[in-house]
Amino acid sequence: MIKYFASDLDGTLLNADYGWDTILDEGMKAILRDGYEFVVTTGRTIAGVKGCEGLWALPVHVIVMNGALILDKDKTTLFRGAIKKRTVAGILDAMPHANLEFFTEDKILTMLPRKKYIEEYMKWDIWRKKVLDNGKSGYLDEYLSRFHFQAKREEILKLDILKINGLELHQDKRADLLDRLTMFENDIVNASFDSNVFELTDRAISKASALMFLAHRKQWDKQKIAVFGDGGNDMDMLMSFVHSYAPENAQEQVKKVVSEIIASNDQYGVLKKIMQIAADNRRKHTPI
Repeated sequence: MIKYFASDLDGTLLNADYGWDTILDEGMKAILRDGYEFVVTTGRTIAGVKGCEGLWALPVHVIVMNGALILDKDKTTLFRGAIKKRTVAGILDAMPHANLEFFTEDKILTMLPRKKYIEEYMKWDIWRKKVLDNGKSGYLDEYLSRFHFQAKREEILKLDILKINGLELHQDKRADLLDRLTMFENDIVNASFDSNVFELTDRAISKASALMFLAHRKQWDKQKIAVFGDGGNDMDMLMSFVHSYAPENAQEQVKKVVSEIIASNDQYGVLKKIMQIAADNRRKHTPI
């Protein structure tokens, strides 16, 4: 019987506007009241999860930056895993002109000036919809306040970098960058949710490894965990658990590895599936 749920956010649990709303909030509170455990598994940062109003306040476990940081239900840190500094230095040297973001636990550094960063990222449909088109007043300035622009190489190397993101919309340039990354394949893994970006973490880190870590620490039965995801950075997690689900809007490669395809995120497919599982458990009179 399923007792624990773990879900990606963007394109999976969140609504069509990449947001948290009343339907999600009320549904999740009902699930938690019934005694189920829930884990957020996302490539977002802590600030990115906090941006989903209401979600952060719930007693849920949080895995961010594709597993590089794990938080307990009270939001205390259980695990953090940084990329080796020599690897960060190597990437800086190998990709000096790439649109890179360097993530620490609480900030984002980029060597780009603020204006150049906006110009580059506004070309990407997903970023434009999530950030520029966000209806919340002042959200763009709030989002950009997390960044340290025009960061120097030495500043970046002084910090523990948990994740590196890169964006390249031109296919030939992206292929070149990915080719350069092969020299670091023993130290990092690229688990990107979208083909236009890369998301780098330490080789040993992934959403799957983070969820396994949490399950072991909490003594959860792996067979009772259900996982949900829609993108490339969810693949390892979806293939590591028996109960795996992808919304109809998921990437085709993702839908091929899951046990069931559910309704799309704009139809609240994840929430509906969780509530269906809970209802089935009640009909079987199975205590959780």
